Amino acid sequence: SFNNIFPYMKQHNWLFNYQFSWGIEKSLAGLVHRAKYLTDSDTAFALFTDRYIELENAYQAFFPSLKNFALEKFSDIH
Repeated sequence: SFNNIFPYMKQHNWLFNYQFSWGIEKSLAGLVHRAKYLTDSDTAFALFTDRYIELENAYQAFFPSLKNFALEKFSDIH
């Protein structure tokens, strides 16, 4: 569960390398390694790089709402 893995995520700063394209590529390769139904990550990474601008625009449009939602939920429980 997430509660079990989260301490390791924080300790090893898993999300840090997502800011780099090689970090995304490495993450996708890791998914292929762990998932029985995936055979390669090249297609996924090619789509990521080909659609980077669209993904960035979607992120910029969505993230402020997500951040506000998370802050509201956090304040509700504290």
